Amino acid sequence: MLSSSDLPDVFEAIAGTTGGFCDLVKLLRLDPSQDFVFSNLREVDFSNADLRGFDFTGADLRDCYGTDVIFDDTTILEMADVQGSCFATYRRERLLFLSKRGASIMYEALRVGDPYEVSNWIHSRLADGLDRHPILRKADDETVTILCQKLLTDEIDLTKRADLFYNLRGITRSPESLRELLLDVLARHVRNTPVMQKFIFIAGSMYGGDQLVGQALLTLTKAQNEQVRETAFLTLSRTSFFLSNFAQLRSSFMNDANRNIRQRLLMTSALSLDRRSLSVINLNASLSDVSINNILDYNELLVEGLAAQIATTLKQRAYENERRIKGENPSDSSRRGAISVKDATMVIARQEEVLCATPVIKLFFATDQPERYKKALARLKSKNADHRRKVEGRIAHGMARK
Repeated sequence: MLSSSDLPDVFEAIAGTTGGFCDLVKLLRLDPSQDFVFSNLREVDFSNADLRGFDFTGADLRDCYGTDVIFDDTTILEMADVQGSCFATYRRERLLFLSKRGASIMYEALRVGDPYEVSNWIHSRLADGLDRHPILRKADDETVTILCQKLLTDEIDLTKRADLFYNLRGITRSPESLRELLLDVLARHVRNTPVMQKFIFIAGSMYGGDQLVGQALLTLTKAQNEQVRETAFLTLSRTSFFLSNFAQLRSSFMNDANRNIRQRLLMTSALSLDRRSLSVINLNASLSDVSINNILDYNELLVEGLAAQIATTLKQRAYENERRIKGENPSDSSRRGAISVKDATMVIARQEEVLCATPVIKLFFATDQPERYKKALARLKSKNADHRRKVEGRIAHGMARK
């Protein structure tokens, strides 16, 4: 299809792209309507590809995956092998609605029906094998499975969705169909943030070691939606896939586009420790109501100069509070801004503890400075143990008084 003289220019053009499937199709001058019939496309990443109008008749599409993949009834999948791919669930849905006249009526009954009634049906049918819904009573197990899978990704009441998530294994029936459903959601529903966040968590929990699911989650760390990216990073950080792709994930996480994510994670972790921990990760040394823009980023923490600024602010605040409470007017005004090495060291020590408690970031901190990480983690554990003993002591004291 290309002459040998054209190949160097084409390869140079390909090198200048992201390597997306549709970019390659265009540069290689392939015809979507005929050049992929009976082709071997096994394990292809279709992320961000618009596959409308593609003819994949008889093609080997096993284990294909991707995020934000566009395909519809103009995407021909006749006789294609879609086992274990992001197309499997979609094709089952399409075949059901084409072959069963009552399928669309059943689906609408679930989609717009009373949340309590539908949730009760979902639970009773999938958990007990009973069916109390008049319209769906004659539906076979395969039909129920496909309808529930489609319902899961539609704009429905949260009560229904919660029951569907709770019965996810009952809906999919087998590990293979569950995997296919996960890939389908990651491919087709990346713009539906609530669904994506829940499914990313489920995908990581159930299939964290699966290479294809892991690749799809890895792609989601570059999604346009910030919430989706954050959920993808958090989920991957709990899987073995994170360590096996550490350099790539680190580069992606440290991108400027994810600054808000890093700062939000740090602020949340500091608040979970105590207000004093929050004060040491922002230059205003604020104890509460801190704007995310004032939170120091990962590479700004543990810097002696910034720690000294924070220590100075904390010292000034303590000085002013003491003066207001005691009504004193110290003659030595130099005390107001004076800090010691110990003050700055305390700030850095608390910053280390915040880093140890922050998801994703703690993995980078442990890799960059393992000794500091171990010591800070030991301090955190000791503080938690002390806090637990104090709480237990108060409870015991209260019970004794009764």
